[in-house]
Amino acid sequence: MTKKISDVLKLKLDNAVKSLLTPKFMGELADNIKTDIIKRTKLGYGVEKSEGPQSKLKPLSPEYKKARKELQLGEFASPAKSNLTLTGDMLNDLKSKVTETKVTIFLGSQFSKDKAKWNAERGRTFMNISKTQIAKLTSLITLKLKELLK
Repeated sequence: MTKKISDVLKLKLDNAVKSLLTPKFMGELADNIKTDIIKRTKLGYGVEKSEGPQSKLKPLSPEYKKARKELQLGEFASPAKSNLTLTGDMLNDLKSKVTETKVTIFLGSQFSKDKAKWNAERGRTFMNISKTQIAKLTSLITLKLKELLK
């Protein structure tokens, strides 16, 4: 009995997709997303809405800049730069949860969630994923899929 080419291709594609939809691969995507969020934020950029463009975080107020000069700042903080790294604790609290089909990025503690909410209310939203990040993740998935289909 001979198999149709379409059946062989369907089976190969099904197997490739099953290989992609694993906690291990989704964990790799989660790590990539977290790294991008941290890096982007430390550079002073956020994303206002999911799949939107990245834009500069709202500047710090003159009063807050003055107060920061008196504080022990985190490694990536400076008195005048708006990059959500006063201590670095909030960004270091980024966590992920993965299943075979879903990646969730979140802040681990209530304190970090409260700080993120406070910052978002002041124009410093950073937890969304940008259109550029979606394109990067799509490329990673496409490369992995091509690799699996060889």
